[in-house]
Amino acid sequence: MIYQNYRGDFLIVEKFYRDRQKQEQVPVPEHVRVNYFTGRREGVFVAERNGDWCRSCEVSDDGMSLLVYVPLSRIPIGRGELMKVVTEISEDVNFPSGEKYVPVPQKTGIILYDGISDGSGEVLSESVLSLVLHGYSAYELAVQHGYEGTEEEWLESCSPDLTGIEKSIAKLMDEVFPLSFGSFAGGGSYEMGTSVVPSISWTLSRKGEEVSPDSATVDGSDDGVADDKKSWTAREPVSSDVSHTVKVSAGATELSRTASWRFLFRKWWGVSGKAELSSDDVLDFPSSQLASGRALSSSSFDCTGGRYVYYVLPEELADGLECWIGGLRNSDLVMTPLEVTNQYGVAHGYMVIRLNEMQTGVLTIEFR
Repeated sequence: MIYQNYRGDFLIVEKFYRDRQKQEQVPVPEHVRVNYFTGRREGVFVAERNGDWCRSCEVSDDGMSLLVYVPLSRIPIGRGELMKVVTEISEDVNFPSGEKYVPVPQKTGIILYDGISDGSGEVLSESVLSLVLHGYSAYELAVQHGYEGTEEEWLESCSPDLTGIEKSIAKLMDEVFPLSFGSFAGGGSYEMGTSVVPSISWTLSRKGEEVSPDSATVDGSDDGVADDKKSWTAREPVSSDVSHTVKVSAGATELSRTASWRFLFRKWWGVSGKAELSSDDVLDFPSSQLASGRALSSSSFDCTGGRYVYYVLPEELADGLECWIGGLRNSDLVMTPLEVTNQYGVAHGYMVIRLNEMQTGVLTIEFR
């Protein structure tokens, strides 16, 4: 075994063979992909050759080795034994996509750990491109153990159960080409007093191609799920915070994701010639947004002719608020409680923050 630091960069020199005995090295395939990962499944690093195009690798001058640059300082994949799945891709009209993928899982002989890396940072790794094992056929072995019929009779007597094989292939495909959400839309933030009918839409993807879901539920039920299992709509509108969890499966893989709807009060800011504001005055400010937090990034306040600077936000967010003007903190603030009724008729307690003195000119102000 060769030991490499799990956050250190190094070079893997991949050499390819057609059998496990590794009797004769073959050139780098024209189309090959190598997925590297550890048993912890904390990440996957992919090197790929597709003709003259290479990702995270290059072909040696003699065409016999694939030089893979593994940047673990930027793409960590965890600690433990480094595994790989080598997939050779070739054209084959017998497959729906017109391409045949032959993935072969194997070990690299490398351990990723916390310590100092061995050697010079260059590691030789040998890859098998196929699992063809040369030896006796099943019929020949049966004859050696006493079977007396013909090969045709032997084949007719066999009733293979492919379930285990199919499951193994499905598991391997999930590792090499993991299922993921191609898109997911749902949830959002809305103002208090409004209502919305929650809806979620999604697609599944594998190998960059869309996959049709086999099943889909939201919060454990298929009520409201569309026939194509790609969207869901609630039966009733909501006007308070709520979350819904989608679970979608395709083959042996199930994915889940949660969408949340939040209802927030609004906050306002602007300038006024008035030293005190009413609820209607606050609603007249042209600048506002949903108050997901108390901070207001650097904003321009035009106080030309003499104006007061105002920042109005829900009172529960106002504690500890700081005002910064031109990079300097200003603590000369007047803070006044006020009940504000928004355009949807919902009243809430607010804190009206005003710079104590009337300002002139254009100011850049930040609230933290």
